[in-house]
Amino acid sequence: MSKPHFARPALATEYADELLGKRRFSDAQNGLFLTGVRRTGKTNFLRFDLMPELALRGVLTIYVDLLANKQKAPSEVVREALQQAVISNLPLIEKFVKKAGFEKLGLPGVFGLDLKNIGNVEGLSLYQVFDVLSRARDGKPIALIIDEAQQALTSDEDDTLMWALKSARDQMKTPTAANLLLVLSGSHTDKLTLLLSTPRAPFWGSQVRVLPLLDNDFVDATATDLRTQRPTLAAVRNSELVRAFELIGRRPSLFDEAIRIALGDSHDAQSFEVALIKVAQQQTAADHRRYSDTFHALSPLEQAVLERLITEGKQFRAFDAQALAFYAERTGKPKVAVAAVQRAIDAMRERSEDLVWKSLRGDYAIYDQGLIAWHAYLVNQRAWPPGK
Repeated sequence: MSKPHFARPALATEYADELLGKRRFSDAQNGLFLTGVRRTGKTNFLRFDLMPELALRGVLTIYVDLLANKQKAPSEVVREALQQAVISNLPLIEKFVKKAGFEKLGLPGVFGLDLKNIGNVEGLSLYQVFDVLSRARDGKPIALIIDEAQQALTSDEDDTLMWALKSARDQMKTPTAANLLLVLSGSHTDKLTLLLSTPRAPFWGSQVRVLPLLDNDFVDATATDLRTQRPTLAAVRNSELVRAFELIGRRPSLFDEAIRIALGDSHDAQSFEVALIKVAQQQTAADHRRYSDTFHALSPLEQAVLERLITEGKQFRAFDAQALAFYAERTGKPKVAVAAVQRAIDAMRERSEDLVWKSLRGDYAIYDQGLIAWHAYLVNQRAWPPGK
C-alpha cells in the first residue's frame, strides 16, 4: 500500500490565486517559476496539490516532466502532452468547431487535425492549440506545468519551444485575465534562472521562487502515523524526529526510509530515537563519502574547475583571468591554458555522475546540488579540500 500524500492546501491556494490574478502584486500570471532541491516534495506538490486546486477552479491542467524520459527532447514531450490534451477534449473541440465554423477558427478541419505536427512549422502553433482548447471549454484557462524545465535550455529546438510558450502566453492574455498559465519548476535555481535572467531569455523580467520545504507539520503528521501504527513508540519525541528530518535535508522519501530502518533496530521509544538519529547520520555520511570519492577521481584541474563552479554559482566564468589564476593556484602550475580548461569541463560533462551541466548559450552549472551542500558542510567544518 502506498503512503498517503501530505497535502499543502494553503500553499496550493496561494499559488492558484496568484496564477489566476487574484493577488494584485503578484507576477505569477506571467509565469510561476519554482525551484526546489530534488526529493524534497516539489513534484508531489505540483501534481497532488496545485493541479487539483486549479482543476477545482475550472482550469485544464497539463503536466509534463522533462526528466521522465531523457531519450526524448523536451519539445517532443510537450508536444505529446498537448496531443493527449486535444484527444481528451476532442468531443468539446468538435462541438465548438461545428458551431464556430472552420473558416472562423482557422483550422484545416478538426477531423483531419495532424496532431503529430503541433508546434512545427507545417502544423498548428502552440498558441492555436491552447486557443482551441480554451475556447472549446467556454474560454476557461489552461495551465501548463513543466517539471524540470531547465532541461529545455540545451538545444535550439527546445529554446524555440520556450519562446513559443512565451508567445502563446502573451497572445492568450485579455485585458482582464491570463488564459494560459505557465508553471515551470526546476531542481536547480541557477539553471532555472537562465530562462528569465537576461533580455535574451524568453521570460525575462520574471522571478524564480524557492518552493518552501516541508515543515514541522509534516514531521508531526509522521509522528502521529508512527504512534498509531506502533503503540510501543507513543513516547517518541517530535523534536528528535525533526532533528533526523533536518539531518536528511528535509527529504521526505529518505526520512521514511530512515524510519523503516530504525524500526528494525528498536523496541521502544528511546531505542528508536537513538537508531533514527544514527541512520540519518549514516545517510548523510554516505552522501559525503560518495561526493568525496567522485571529487578525488577527478584530475587536479577538474577539481579546481568544479570547486570554482560550486563557489561562483551563476557568476561562474570558466575562462576569465580570475578563473585561470584560480586554476593555476589550485593546481600549482604557473599558467593554465583555456584549451585545458575546456577539456576538463568536457571530461566532467561526460562522466556518469552528471557533474557539470551546460546550457545552449554556454552557461555552466553544477548538475547535482548535493555537491554544493557537501562543499558548504566541509568549508563550515574547516575540512576543505576533502582528505582522501
